[in-house]
Amino acid sequence: MGRVRSVLHAGPEPPVTAVEHRGIEYIPLRERWGRPGGLFWMWAGAIWNVEFLVYGVLGIVVFGLSFGQALVVILAGNLSYVLTGLASL
Repeated sequence: MGRVRSVLHAGPEPPVTAVEHRGIEYIPLRERWGRPGGLFWMWAGAIWNVEFLVYGVLGIVVFGLSFGQALVVILAGNLSYVLTGLASL
């Protein structure tokens, strides 16, 4: 539990305009500030794109799918992001 607390109470968050100077090397616990929940907007931006609306419309118009069928195809395609998420862990 002591190790978890040190991560939860790590250093302050850098300013938004700060440039990241580290690569893939180890980050000491006292310098870690990010949390998994902080990745929400990055993932949301990658997943909720206008292109899915365009793909849905194309599916309906070009392939003759119903709205429900197009929605199922889009949702099934988005399940591939689960693999991306698992790989990022």
